[in-house]
Amino acid sequence: ERVNTNSRLDMFSNPFTLESGMDQLEEVFSKVEKSQYVDTLRVTELAPLINYLRSSISLADVSQTELEKLEKAFTKALAKEGEIFITKDSGLFEAFK
Repeated sequence: ERVNTNSRLDMFSNPFTLESGMDQLEEVFSKVEKSQYVDTLRVTELAPLINYLRSSISLADVSQTELEKLEKAFTKALAKEGEIFITKDSGLFEAFK
């Protein structure tokens, strides 16, 4: 299910991400190293997931109706699959002059 988390997309025209960060840093630094930590999360209860979402997004960007729609989709997925499987990919750049 998709929710419009930010209608101000111009803020993200050149985001700094794990995918784009290397190129952006190499423009300024002579040596750049990237370390990635790939992980997963198995969600088996709806309440902690919904609480996490409510704490991490601005309600100005997501309506109550959209959150309720997302909660229904998660409820359906948990009933069908028994879990919601989330991939996590975080990392660290080290940049040297």
